[in-house]
Amino acid sequence: MPAISAEDRARRFGLRYTMPDDLPFNRRRRGRGYQYLDDGGAPVESDAVKSRLKELRVPPAWTEVKLARDPLSHIQAVGRDAKGRLQYVYHDLWSQSADLEKAMRLKMLGGALGGLRESVEAQLRRRTVDRDFAMACAIALLDRAALRVGYEEYCRDTGGRGAMTLQRRHVRISDGAVRLSFYGKSSKRIQRTLDDPPLAAALSRLREARGPNLFCWAKDGESCLNAEDVNDYLHREAGDAVSAKDFRTFRASALVLDAMREEAPPTDKALRGAIKTAAEFLANTPAVCRSSYVHPLVQTACQDGLPTRKDLFTGPTREGLTRPETALMRLLDDC
Repeated sequence: MPAISAEDRARRFGLRYTMPDDLPFNRRRRGRGYQYLDDGGAPVESDAVKSRLKELRVPPAWTEVKLARDPLSHIQAVGRDAKGRLQYVYHDLWSQSADLEKAMRLKMLGGALGGLRESVEAQLRRRTVDRDFAMACAIALLDRAALRVGYEEYCRDTGGRGAMTLQRRHVRISDGAVRLSFYGKSSKRIQRTLDDPPLAAALSRLREARGPNLFCWAKDGESCLNAEDVNDYLHREAGDAVSAKDFRTFRASALVLDAMREEAPPTDKALRGAIKTAAEFLANTPAVCRSSYVHPLVQTACQDGLPTRKDLFTGPTREGLTRPETALMRLLDDC
């Protein structure tokens, strides 16, 4: 499935793609509720429009709220939360389209992952340290540690790092283990140990290149991979729509599904615990993990009866995948 633009996705679902600046309505406090105003400051008079805007349930704490005139705008409202961050309320169909697109990306990654891992393992055994070798190291680290990919601009602006902005000083290798220690997004300290002798040996050889960056392969220290290189590789090997972020979504979804496989009866508390465990692995908050990484299909399956979930774990594993990953692919096959 090739990547499609946001505008095309909106059209496919009968929606109008809208920029936040195009939302004409705003609100102001009036008694225990709100009065809605158009872009000229005149009150909205239509009862139907006022009812629709109220049903959006924009949080009272949001400021600088703007709301859509068109009920088919893909963005229905925006506002700033208590920390000043811009937040969105999307049309239900847009959210459904995003879930469907995410499921398709996971299916594409899962379908390619066995072959991808086999290719990476072969590259890690090579004696020559070149671009292909460095790429194999990067893909292996993203796959096994589920790190953010790491963009150079973000690192320069915030100091937060991901896999592709790691430097040699952030990696320690001993006794077949890779130990990572760095500050990621939102200045969160990331510490991870991977007991993985093949990857440890490969990264040890890669670290012999000059320069501070980890994913350089030449002695000049100038020939280095970045996040765009990794995503280009994944587009070629797994599909145009797949990106490095999908490794994190795939891992989180499989972790939660696995944690809930024997849970009977399923409870909200157990699901929250499973999501919290996945969030800790990703170095995210549970709220972000639930909304951005654990696919809604997994959350629904984890709330269904035990036989439904156990069926996903029966039968042989798919080539190159773990049993939880195979269970996830079976679940995605039905969407």
